[in-house]
This record gives sequence, structure tokens and C-alpha cells, in this order.
Amino acid sequence: MKSVWRPCATLVVILIWTTLFLSGCYDLREVNDMNIVTGIGLDEAENGMVRVTLQLVNPNNVPSAAGGQGSGRAFLTRTVEARSVEQAVNKFSEVVPHFLYLSHNTLVVFGDAYAKHGLSRAFDYFERSRFFRRNQLFVVAQGEARDVLAASTTPEPLNSFGVRFLVEQTARRARLLDSEQLSVLKAYLSVSKSPVMALIDVRDGRLRVAGAALFREGTMVGTLTPNEMEALSLLRSGRGEISVSIPCPTSAADTNTSLQIDSWRRNMRSSFVGQRLHLEIQLTVSGEIERLCPGGQLNKQVLRSVQREGEAIIQRRLRTVIEKLQSDGSDAGGFGQWMFQNHPGWWREHGADWSDIFQHADVSCAVQLQIRRAGLSSNAPEVMVNEVDKAPKAGRGEDIP
Repeated sequence: MKSVWRPCATLVVILIWTTLFLSGCYDLREVNDMNIVTGIGLDEAENGMVRVTLQLVNPNNVPSAAGGQGSGRAFLTRTVEARSVEQAVNKFSEVVPHFLYLSHNTLVVFGDAYAKHGLSRAFDYFERSRFFRRNQLFVVAQGEARDVLAASTTPEPLNSFGVRFLVEQTARRARLLDSEQLSVLKAYLSVSKSPVMALIDVRDGRLRVAGAALFREGTMVGTLTPNEMEALSLLRSGRGEISVSIPCPTSAADTNTSLQIDSWRRNMRSSFVGQRLHLEIQLTVSGEIERLCPGGQLNKQVLRSVQREGEAIIQRRLRTVIEKLQSDGSDAGGFGQWMFQNHPGWWREHGADWSDIFQHADVSCAVQLQIRRAGLSSNAPEVMVNEVDKAPKAGRGEDIP
């Protein structure tokens, strides 16, 4: 009998100890008792204060699975000011009923004035806080962040998701706008120390991606237009969707030959003339012709002409953006990272002065354009019709005398 009860007693003790370590639902919170935060805005305020705007889901107006939706907006915003972001978030408990749930936040908007004073203070908070995920999107507002969070993104009912969709659609053309927190922090901590973020503008109450914001060591130093943003993509990533327009010489100003660039490869060489760094960039781009000038036919002569003009246009765009980066002191093209990887000995000696070296470096670029699938449309429709508008030669029936 004694041998039967001993294993039973041992099993009971093990079960009791196991239940002590089960988490259960000790911290359970009902959804109705939470304010779900989907967007955060940071603006510079007076006297060194920071203005923090939270975008909260309005459960009464969020579209349901059955298709129903309230008459108001699907979100609402609340704003407080404090000495730091941490203090501001804690202060919301005094002005907003219910618990703030931050783990579903998808968007952080920095006002341009706040970004020009430096984002290191915000980066530190978002990296250390256990409430945030590193896939939230970082963008810069051309103005105040609270205006971006309050603007309409119809047909998307939640503003923060609408902004994210806009940036992700633009990033298909310019991959450098992959400005999720993890990507931005990697660029911020790299040797180039020059992250890039999407720039959002509000016009007539509507939002648009106005370009990109350039940074140097966490401080915003300049902006890029959409065309300059595409050129910077050619210097950084290897794929995207970049359009190049070549004006037609004998047609109206709004007609052009259109190229679609979808892949490219960058090669670099470095040399020194005295103490001055010289960087040579060789860019090989590949794409297709989407449209020719009206009445044009794609023969070998036209193809060579399109290649030459396309290379010249891309080269000018690269030259413009490189000069902009050097004048702003932002190595967003990743040249410092290339020097660090290919010349580690030189970098150990001169890397601390890279910002000044890059600003005074001679940077040249050469472009080689490769056009694929050039024979998709060799004849324009106009050549199938004669001068007096008779039926085309391939038409059925006999000609009427």
C-alpha cells in the first residue's frame, strides 16, 4: 500500500508547484477599458517642451465586419505638453479615461521643427520602451505632426493606416522610404549616420508624400523632392520603379518618350588626389520603353538615341542629388558605408572626419542604360492608315470604286 501512495503523492506535489508558475490572466484588460493608440505625433513646443499628440481608435465609428459604421470619424486625437516624451505619455492618464494601449501603434510622425532639433531623444525612448514594436513607421511632417494626424485619408477610415499605405505605395518606386523603426535605427547607427524618412505634407486637408527628409546624426538637415528621391534610390537600393521622361523634339511640350527603370547595379572606385577623395560611380540600369513619341517607330537609330538621352537625363539627376547631399552634409547615399567595408584601414584613421571629407570629395558618375524587350511595338497605329483615311490594308471586303 505504501508503494502505491508514494508516486501519487509525488504527482500531486508536482501539479501544485506547476500551477504556481502558470501566468493565467492576472493582467487581463477588456477592450472597452483600453484606448488603442495607432498614431503618435511629436512637435516642438515653447520653452523646450514637447507636444505629443496621440491618435486613438474611436470604437463607435470603426467599420465592422458587417459593413456598419458610425456617422463620425473612426479616430480622435488628444494632445498634451511635457518636458519629455515619457512624461507626456504618462500625463495622458490625467486627461484621457481608460488605459492607453500602445503596442498596436503603427505610425510616428515628427514635426519638422522637432526633427531639426534632433531625434536622438525620441529614438532612445522608442528603442527602450517595451510597449512599442520596431515595425512602426517613422515619417516627418512638413509642418506640425498634429496636423498630419488630424487630416483625412478617405477611403481609409483610420488616418494612421492611410498614411502608412501612402508611404508603402511610394516605397515601391523608391525603396529608401522603407522607414520603419528598425530600418531607420540601423541607418542611424551605421557609419554613415544618415537615415532617410518619408516627408508628408497636408494640402487642402488631404495628405501626400512630398518627398524625403534627410538626416545627419539624427538631425534633419534637408529635404528631397520626389524626383531627387528617385535618384537617391539609384545610389542605394537595387530595385524599384523609376520613370524617366525624354522630351519629344518636334511635338508638343507635354509629349515624351517614357522609360520605366526597374533594376540597377552600382559599382564604385575610390582614389586620392593629394588629400582629396575622389569617388567614381558606375551605374548600370535596366528598363523598358513604355511610350514613344507620337508617330515614332522603334528602329536601331531611335533605340540608340533613346539610350543616349536616357543616360544623360539619369546622370544629371544623380549629379543634382549628390550635390544636394554634399551641401547638406548627409551621406544618405551610403558612401561612408562603402568606404568602411572596402577600405577598413583608411577608415580607422580617417573615419571620424568622414562628414567633412564627404562634403569636399569629388564624386563623378557614369550611367549605362540597358533597354529590354524593345520590340514589343515596332509600328505605330498611324502607319496602318493612309493619308485620305481609307480602311487599312488588312481590312476585309473590296474597295468601292
